[in-house]
Amino acid sequence: MARGGVLLAHGIIRAGDSQAAARELAAALSWIDLAGLQYFQSRVSLARRDVEFSLACTLERFDTRALQERALDILKFKLDVLWQMSDAMALRYGVPA
Repeated sequence: MARGGVLLAHGIIRAGDSQAAARELAAALSWIDLAGLQYFQSRVSLARRDVEFSLACTLERFDTRALQERALDILKFKLDVLWQMSDAMALRYGVPA
């Protein structure tokens, strides 16, 4: 993930690009209700704070090599689930992969 950005299925949105990114996302995913995008638009400005909190929490709790490898396994699993969800929505709504 880029520093200060939000990773989405179609790329990385930098926090300063939130308005342009929201328009691009809405255009690319026309099947999404625009009112539903408001939540995600609000999250872009909070990305840096969330990343800093998560990194500090991870560094504090996963302080050995074995725990760090476990953290990577957890992250890989989470990303696998998110990609499966993305693929399922793309298939359902006819969005090209």
